[in-house]
Amino acid sequence: MPNAAKESPNKSARKSTTRSAGTSTTKSTGANKSAAKSTGAATSVIKNTDKNISKSAAKSTSRSARKSATKSLRVTQIKSPIGFKRDQAATLQALGLGKINRSVLQVDNPAIRGMLFKVRHLVKVEEI
Repeated sequence: MPNAAKESPNKSARKSTTRSAGTSTTKSTGANKSAAKSTGAATSVIKNTDKNISKSAAKSTSRSARKSATKSLRVTQIKSPIGFKRDQAATLQALGLGKINRSVLQVDNPAIRGMLFKVRHLVKVEEI
């Protein structure tokens, strides 16, 4: 019997914990509903902003496409990455190279230029 008496307070404590957690969930759910109503206007503002951003992104894309159409680079791998750091071999793969004397055309932009600088001893670059 003493064991049963010890267990019963624990069970009631568990029930009260569950009840208090349930009540707090109900309160937070109500708060979330009111927060959702107030953020409805903010959501529409965000959607309008996204439309404006996408329009300006389309304009800038067309400008960069025109620039890149005139500037491109022919990159030719002239040396194997064996014996060099692994990240240099990974850079060659990212450039689209994998075998000696293979060439790819790349857009001339700062990202590609940085990659070419990293593997400049393994490739030959020609401006087109």
